[in-house]
Amino acid sequence: MSNSEIRYVLFDLESRDVLGIVRNKPTLGETYFEEKYDELKEFIEGEKNSANYYVDNDRAQSKYSLKLKKTNITVHLLDDRLYKIPKGNNGEIILTNNKANQMLTIQIQQNFKEYLKNKYQISESTSPKNININGASLLEFMFCFDDNPHNLIMFSRIPILQLLLTDKVELPYQSTQDNHCIFTKRIYNDYAYIEI
Repeated sequence: MSNSEIRYVLFDLESRDVLGIVRNKPTLGETYFEEKYDELKEFIEGEKNSANYYVDNDRAQSKYSLKLKKTNITVHLLDDRLYKIPKGNNGEIILTNNKANQMLTIQIQQNFKEYLKNKYQISESTSPKNININGASLLEFMFCFDDNPHNLIMFSRIPILQLLLTDKVELPYQSTQDNHCIFTKRIYNDYAYIEI
């Protein structure tokens, strides 16, 4: 077996669960990343079980990789409380703070939005009662200052369905503070907070 031979790791973009490791290139609608055979050899030969792993996205390098789930489970238990959304422009849920206009904009990254709409067969006629993604129908955000969730400027609950069917949700706010931050209960894997 050549160590330069490529395999394809199929995964669910929302849950990051591994769906399989295949030899043939997946079809256009499937989510996958490429990896060398040697990197996946233990999974292919049955020494490691892909069910115990999830797909991690290294945003700095734009690279997917497999990580042991026990780490992910620990992170999600901590995130059931509050998760501070990191600054950056690469995420599935993007929050943009226009400080001059005092407007917070929330949107789902376009490719991820299309993936969710196809996966859950969401259209204009979808009832909000039928939406339950990762155990939630609403996304909650605490817009604060000085890295302290107790310094609340605004609290918002946004229906996931609204974010899936519109381009963005705009929330006006009033604040004389400068050091803004956003906390949430983590539903998705990647959030990004941008200040303009």
